[in-house]
Amino acid sequence: MTKLALSQIGDIHYYILRNLKLDIFLNDKEDTVITKLQKYVLTLFIIGIVQTFAILQVTSYDPADPFEEKAMHWGISLNMTCFLIKFIRIISNIGLFKSLFIDFERMNCNQHRSDYAREVLTKAIDFCKKIDKNCMYFMVFIYLVWFLVPALLSPFVVLVNQEEMTYDSITSHLPTTFSFKVNSPFREIRYVFESVNCFVATALLQSANLSFFVIVYMLQTQFMVLCDSVKRRHDLTSNDDKEPLALKKLIKDHVTLLRISKNLKEFLSPLLMVQLLDSVFLIGCIGSSLTSTPTTKDASLIDVLANFVQFASFLCLALAELFMYCWLSHITNESNQKLASAIFETSDWYLNLGGKRDLVLTILLSQRDTSFRAFDMVVRLSYSYFTMLKQFAKGEE
Repeated sequence: MTKLALSQIGDIHYYILRNLKLDIFLNDKEDTVITKLQKYVLTLFIIGIVQTFAILQVTSYDPADPFEEKAMHWGISLNMTCFLIKFIRIISNIGLFKSLFIDFERMNCNQHRSDYAREVLTKAIDFCKKIDKNCMYFMVFIYLVWFLVPALLSPFVVLVNQEEMTYDSITSHLPTTFSFKVNSPFREIRYVFESVNCFVATALLQSANLSFFVIVYMLQTQFMVLCDSVKRRHDLTSNDDKEPLALKKLIKDHVTLLRISKNLKEFLSPLLMVQLLDSVFLIGCIGSSLTSTPTTKDASLIDVLANFVQFASFLCLALAELFMYCWLSHITNESNQKLASAIFETSDWYLNLGGKRDLVLTILLSQRDTSFRAFDMVVRLSYSYFTMLKQFAKGEE
């Protein structure tokens, strides 16, 4: 195995662990007291953040609030609860990640890998790093919008409303989930706490989602590499006597990928079910709150601007996250079909007519374009939930 290939596997290993912040859970050495303490502290820290944020959303529920605001509270609480389920699922299956790293490393150690394989792996790693960087930039942007824009525009709102420029008048225009008196000393504290808490919880959620994306993307990349190896089977060795040995390596890699796919299916199926349920309700709630942005004369400019930009940003984030999963499923299905076609094209000498017929049926059965159909289904369900919320809101008026 070349030094480049080793560094690539190291990059992927580091990338996933860095995003999940779970490198201490994969320590092969015996757990020391410090390591165990780190595990407990990290687990309690993440669970505490998520549950605190969810509890704050639930306890801030006021029967006098508009219906859209009530729905938004419960939508965010559901979102944070879904993240907690994801985190528990990851911790309970942490050994699966270790086996994935070992399998990927073993497959890349095979000497028959071509320059094309190394090029594809390099491009895949670069693409994952770009996705990571762009998502982090977007998270910083949301944080700045959520926290700094209202704080910077509050003095201008005071000037426009011709109010006295005092500390209480400025902080009274900071949008928070809670209702406080103007002179409440806890308003700015709650504002900072909500902003930081929301940013940290959302960043952790996106880190977990990005890690799932990287794992499945690397899996479909391995399918692409294997497809190329199957097509170039006759070029793997100049000695025809060694060709069955090369074919055996390819079949072994294929079996490994199928086993990884099966394990990932068992691991990701409950998470994707939670993700779809969460996306339907969260997109519907955000859309309802977005269309209910205060526009009355009693609402300040800061409320209109802050609510619109915040909800629009999170709506785009939720849609992008859902589309990312569906697109990844789509390209994985394509890689699977290309691999099956490559096996069929090179199976003349080791499959009889009945075997080739069975292979054709298998290829046809595997052609299921369910990815973007799922995206369309979630968007339609979200829109239905959105219209239902709007009807309930009209009934309360």
